[in-house]
Amino acid sequence: MPKVVEDQTPATKNGPSHSDNTLLRRESKKKVEKCPESVIQHGDSQQENQEEEEQESASCPSDAMQVGGSTARKHLAAPDGGWGWVVLVATMLVLSLTLALPSCMGIFYTDLQTEFNASNTETSWVPAIMTAMLHAGGPLCSMLVERFGCRATVMVGGLLSGLGMVFSSLARTFTDIYITSGITGLGLCFSFQPSVTMMGHYFERRRVFANALSTTGTAVGLSSLPLITNALLGQFGWRGSFLILGGMLLNCCVCGALMRPVASNKPRNSQVWEKTSNLSLQKETKGLKDIIAFLYRHMAFDLLVSNARYRAYTVGVTWTVLGFLLPLLYLVPYATHHNITIDHAAFLMSILGLVNIAVRPMAALVLGMPRFKGSSMIVYVFAGAVLINGLSNCICGAWTSFEALLLYVVTFGLSMSVGSSLLYTVPMDMVEMSLFPSALGLLCMLESLSLLIGPPLAGLLVDLTGQYSYVFYACGVCVSSGGFFLMGSFYFLDSKQDEVEKKKKIMKTPSDLYQKPVVVLAPDCHLRSVDGLKHSKTWKLCSTSLLQWCRSVHVDSPPYIPSLTTSYVHGTSSISLLPLTVGQCLDTTAQRWPDREAVVFLQDGIRKTFVQFQQDVDKMAAGLLALGMKRGDRLGVWGPNTYEWILFQFASAKAGIILVSLNPAYQVKELDFTLKKVQCNAVVCPTRFKTQHFCEMLREICPEIGTMPAGMIKSSRVPDMRMVIVTDSRQPGMLHVEDVMQAGESRHHKELMDLQSKLSFDEPINIQFTSGTTGSPKGATLSHHNIVNNAYFAGLRIGYGWRPQVRVCVPVPMYHCFGSVLAGMSMAVHGVTLVFPSSGYNSQANLEAIQSEKCNVVYGTPTMFTDMVSQDLHKFDLSSVEAGLMGGAPCPSEIIRKLKTDMNMKEITIVYGTTENSPLTFMGFPQENEELKLNTVGCIMNHTEAKVVEPTTGEIVPLGTPGELLIRGACVMHGYWDDPEKTSQAISQDRWYRTGDTASLNSLGYCRIEGRLKDMIIRGGENIYPAEIEQFLFTHPKVQEVQNCSISPFVFLVVGVKDERLGEQVCACVRLKEGQTSSAEEIRAFCKGQISHFKIPHYVFFVDSYPLTASGKIKKNALKEKMEEKLGL
Repeated sequence: MPKVVEDQTPATKNGPSHSDNTLLRRESKKKVEKCPESVIQHGDSQQENQEEEEQESASCPSDAMQVGGSTARKHLAAPDGGWGWVVLVATMLVLSLTLALPSCMGIFYTDLQTEFNASNTETSWVPAIMTAMLHAGGPLCSMLVERFGCRATVMVGGLLSGLGMVFSSLARTFTDIYITSGITGLGLCFSFQPSVTMMGHYFERRRVFANALSTTGTAVGLSSLPLITNALLGQFGWRGSFLILGGMLLNCCVCGALMRPVASNKPRNSQVWEKTSNLSLQKETKGLKDIIAFLYRHMAFDLLVSNARYRAYTVGVTWTVLGFLLPLLYLVPYATHHNITIDHAAFLMSILGLVNIAVRPMAALVLGMPRFKGSSMIVYVFAGAVLINGLSNCICGAWTSFEALLLYVVTFGLSMSVGSSLLYTVPMDMVEMSLFPSALGLLCMLESLSLLIGPPLAGLLVDLTGQYSYVFYACGVCVSSGGFFLMGSFYFLDSKQDEVEKKKKIMKTPSDLYQKPVVVLAPDCHLRSVDGLKHSKTWKLCSTSLLQWCRSVHVDSPPYIPSLTTSYVHGTSSISLLPLTVGQCLDTTAQRWPDREAVVFLQDGIRKTFVQFQQDVDKMAAGLLALGMKRGDRLGVWGPNTYEWILFQFASAKAGIILVSLNPAYQVKELDFTLKKVQCNAVVCPTRFKTQHFCEMLREICPEIGTMPAGMIKSSRVPDMRMVIVTDSRQPGMLHVEDVMQAGESRHHKELMDLQSKLSFDEPINIQFTSGTTGSPKGATLSHHNIVNNAYFAGLRIGYGWRPQVRVCVPVPMYHCFGSVLAGMSMAVHGVTLVFPSSGYNSQANLEAIQSEKCNVVYGTPTMFTDMVSQDLHKFDLSSVEAGLMGGAPCPSEIIRKLKTDMNMKEITIVYGTTENSPLTFMGFPQENEELKLNTVGCIMNHTEAKVVEPTTGEIVPLGTPGELLIRGACVMHGYWDDPEKTSQAISQDRWYRTGDTASLNSLGYCRIEGRLKDMIIRGGENIYPAEIEQFLFTHPKVQEVQNCSISPFVFLVVGVKDERLGEQVCACVRLKEGQTSSAEEIRAFCKGQISHFKIPHYVFFVDSYPLTASGKIKKNALKEKMEEKLGL
C-alpha cells in the first residue's frame, strides 16, 4: 500500500490561498542594509556594552519589532526644471546638428555626382546610410548608456560624428563616402538618442512640453544649416564644407558635458536590494550567444510581443518613415530641376525650418494641456499630423512654381512640427522610462531599415522616369497610409480596452479581492468566489489585471518593473507545464537527437548517444520487470557518479519503480534506517569506493546474502529487500548489472511499452533523503511532474532553449537533486550532453574534462568553484566555457570575479531550492549583474508561489522584511514517505511548504536568503539572524588582505547560546587558517560601531573544525551544544 503521506486538500492556482488583510497594509519602505559577502567574529567581554544591555533588559517584543523598522526613503523624481532647462537647451543644440545634417545632404548632390560620375541612386545612398546608422545604432547606444551613462555617450557621439565628416572630406571613391557616412551616422546616433533619454529623466509633468521644445532644435537646424552649407559649398567646395561641418559636430561633446545625471540621495549600497524601477542587468557581450542575449536585452523584443500599443506604433512609424524624410532630401534637387536657383531652393529649406521654430513651441503648449495627458489622445494627434503630412506631398507633385513650393513647405512644416514633437513622447507614455532606451533602440533600428532603402528607391525612381514628382507622390501614399494605420490601430485597441474596463467594473479595487469574497461573472463561465475558499466549480479568468492584483511576476524574462507590493509573489509564465513522465521525455529527446551524445563518463571511458542510452534504459527496465519488480516498488541506488547510476535512474522511471537516492557516505546504521523506512526492495551499488565497502555493509545488515539464490533474498532485518545488484564485480548471492540487462525477454519489453501509456505523471518516482541536521533523515517523495518541470524551466532560464548545443560538466553528486534533476533530467528534457569528470569529486579532473570535452556549462557549489579557480588555470584551455550554475551556499565575490576573468564564465546563474521542492524555487538570470548574484538567489520559478511570513502569526510581512519563506506550486513534494506527522508539520492544509529558511523579497521579486529559522537568535526580545553577522564578519581586514586567494583565512559560524538574563547570547565560532592569529578583542573592536551592539558576539571561540552531517553540512545544533558545554550552561 502507498506510504506517501500527502495532503489531499486542493490548492487554488490563482492568487492567495486565503483572504489576508495584511496583503493590503500600507507598506513603509524598509531600510535594508546590504550585507557584505563575508563574515566576522566577536569577542567575549562582559564589561563593554554594559549600558546597552541594561537598557535592553527592559525591552519587550514591541521594541524588538522596531528593529529594521520603516525608514521612509525619498527617491528624487524627475525635477521638471532646475538643471533640466540646461539639459533641454543642450538637447536642442544636439538635435539641431544631428537630425538636420542628413536632410541637408541634398545640397551636395550635384557636386558629388559631378566629381564621382554617380547616378541619383548612388548619390541617394549617402544620406540613406547616414540616416540609417543614426537610427540603427540604437541597441549599441542603449548598451553604452547603460554602461557609461548618457553624458559620456553623447560626448563620444560628438567626437565620432565629427571625425566621420572629416574623413568624408578626404574620400577618394564613392565607397569611401559610404563608409565615412556610416561612421558619421553612428556618431549622430550616440549623440541624439541619449540626449532625448536624459531629457526624459529630467521632465515628467512637463514632458510633452519639453519634448516639443527640444525638437525645435531640429527646426533651428533645418532653417540654418541649408543656408550655412550652401554658403560653405560656394566658398570652400564640398570637401571644405564637410571638414567645417565635422568641426561643428564636435560641439555635441560640449552639450554632452552639460548633461549631468539626475541627482539621487539614495545610498549606493542599497540600489540593488530596495524596490526600484531602474535596476539594470549588466552583461559583457562576446560571441554569438552573447550577441543573442545582447539583442534580447537592448532591443525590447519582449515589449514588441507583449505591448500591443507599442507594437502598433512601431509598425506604423516604421512604414511612415519610409517616405517621411524623402521630401527633405529631394526638395532642393526637385526645385533646381524646375529652374529654381540653388539660393531659392536653400531658402525653401530655411522656410521649412522657420515654420518648425514657430509651430513647435505652440504645439508643445497646447499638447501639454491636461486634456491631452495620456497616450490615447496624443497618438491620435500624431496620426492626424502624419496623415496631413502625407497629403501635402501632392501639392509638390502637382505644382512646380516657387509660390506653390512655398505653400508646400509651410503645410509640410506645420504637420512635421506637430508629428516630430510627439514622435518620442508617444512611446515614453507607452513604456516605463527604465525600458525607454531599449524601446527607443528597437524603434530606431526598425526605422533605419526604412531610412536605408527609402532614398535609393527614390533615386532609382528618378533614374527610371526622369521625374522628381513621382517621388513626392510615392511619399504621399506611403505617409498617408501610415497615418491611417495608426489611427485605425489605436481606435481598435482603445475599443478593446473599453470593453475590458466594463467587465472589470464589478471588481472595484484590488483590496476587494482580499478583504471579502468577490463574484466574477462573465459569459461562458461558471460562478465562483475568488477569496481562496474551496469550491467545486471552475471559473475563467476574466481580466489579466486580476493576475496583477495577485502580485504576480512574469518570469519568462528578467523583471525590470517593480510589481510587488507585499512579500508574496507568483511566477506567472506564458509557457505551460509539461504533462509528461520521465520516460516520455527521454523517448522524445532520443527521437529528436538520436546521434547526439547524451552522457560521457571520462573515468570509465563510457560514451552513449541518446539512442544508445535509450536502448540501455529499455533493456534495464525490462530486466527489472523480468526479475519481479513491480510498479511502485522501491529501488535504492547507492554509490558515486557512474554510468549505472543514471542508467538505473531512467530505467526505474520507465518501469514505474520508485528510485531511492542513497548517500554513498552512509554507514551501516544510516543505511539500515533508510532501507527500512522506505521498505526498499532492491539495492544497486559498486563493490567498494574509496574507503566505503558497500557489499560488506550490506552483508552486515543482511547476513542472509550468499546463503540464498541471487534475487531471492529473505532478510529478517530488512524484510522487503529481495535483491542486490552489483555494478563492478560478481559477488556471491548478488546479481551483476549485466544479469539484469539480459533478463528481459520480448514479453517484458512489450509489458514495458504498455506501461508507458498507463503511468501517470503525478505518480511518485523518486525518494530523496534530506540530510537534516536534527533527527533522522526524511524521505522527500517527488513525482514525474515535480522533477520534469523543475528541470524544464531551470533549463529554459539558463538558456538551454536557445544555445545551439550544450555540454555540461557535472561534478555534483547524482544522489542529490542538483545532480539527478538539474543534470540528469535536463539531459532528458533539453537534449544536453552530460560530461562526468570522475566518480568522486576531483577539481583537476573537472578542468581536464572542460578542456577535453569542450564543456560550455559547468555545475557546482561555491566550494567546487573555489577549488577550481585555486588550480593553475593557465594550464587548461577553458575557452569553451560560457555559463555556470551555482547553488548550495552563498559565494564570495572574489570567486565570482575569478570565474569571469580566469575561467571565461561570463554567465553565472545562482539558484536556491530544497529537496522537498524538486529542488529549485528561486533562480537568477544569466544576464544579472554581480551585485544581484551576491545578494540574492534570483526570482521565483515559473508556476510557483512564494510568500514571506512572520513565523509566529503567519501574516505576510512587508517587502524587505525578513520572515519565514513558504513555497507552493507544482514543485512541492507529495510528502515525506511514511511519515504523516512530519509531512503535516512541513506542508500546511493549503499546500504551503515551510522551508524553515528566513528570507525577504524586494519589489522586483528577487529573494534574499537570510538564514535558517531555527538558527535565529532571540536576545532580549531582538531577532538576530546569524547569517547577517557571518556575512559582516567576512569583511574583516585580514580577510580583505587575501581577497585574491581562493580560500579565506577565517571561517565564521554564529550560534545562539543560553543566557539567564537575555534568553540567548550571540556566540561566534572561528576557525583560523594555519598561520593566522586573532583575538576576541580584535574582532570586538572591528564590530563596534559597524553593526548593532546587540548583534556583536558576546562569546568568541576559536575551533579547529566543525561537526558535519553525512553530506558535509555543518551541524549547528551540535556546535551550539558544544559551546554551551564549554560555557557550563
